[in-house]
Amino acid sequence: MKENFAIVSIICIISIVIISGIRYNINLQDSNLNEQLLNIEEVPKEEKIKYKVSTYITSKMKEEAKLCVPIICWAYGFDPEYLFSECDNIAIIRIMCIDKMTMKPKSYGSTYGKALINNTIRGNLKEGDIITFSKNGGIIDLESLENETNQKYEIPTGKENIPKNEVYFNVILEDDYNIEEGKTYLAYLKYDQTTHSYMIIGQGYGLRELEIKKEDYISKIDIDFNNTKLIKNENVHEYSNIEFTYLQEYIDKYIKTN
Repeated sequence: MKENFAIVSIICIISIVIISGIRYNINLQDSNLNEQLLNIEEVPKEEKIKYKVSTYITSKMKEEAKLCVPIICWAYGFDPEYLFSECDNIAIIRIMCIDKMTMKPKSYGSTYGKALINNTIRGNLKEGDIITFSKNGGIIDLESLENETNQKYEIPTGKENIPKNEVYFNVILEDDYNIEEGKTYLAYLKYDQTTHSYMIIGQGYGLRELEIKKEDYISKIDIDFNNTKLIKNENVHEYSNIEFTYLQEYIDKYIKTN
């Protein structure tokens, strides 16, 4: 009987040790798991990618460029309904860079650059993507202007003794204005197979600046459509002073209803 009792006692002790070990391992695993969960919670949120803005246009070019307004007879008006029918995409874009202005393939030239798609209002452009855009007109030096058009142009008074690559022209079509890096716009876009770029159509009617601070570094931002204003531009006449001051009002009137 004593031997049996001793054996039973040993078995009980061994069982207690095993159970204690199992409990310890479970507690240890729980502790490790909690530490892992804490570590996950402490991981900082991913920062938004920021892009440094740039432009080929210097302050000297802006100040000294002679304004040229080509006379173009359009067969249509750039009202919002027409722009909606002609565009592929409508988006909020942030201008990352302005790369160049060339007189090809259009007689009045085009400015090219890169833009960040901040919001897609209509179409299939992906928010956060970078696109190449083109826009009618722009600033160009006299040397490039003559080389690209194979024509000679009158040198502005007082610029006769200045190298042609330091004489500038600002080609702006009627009812339009220069696009600027670091600014945010509502844009009507149409893909151009020839230049592989998204054309901003409709002059100043198809490019409406938003009341958002110009920045040296841009990223995708959250925009309150109900409290963000469309900036009125003095160069754009007929539809510039529309009664819809705020972005959401404009979208509801001219985009959602189409």
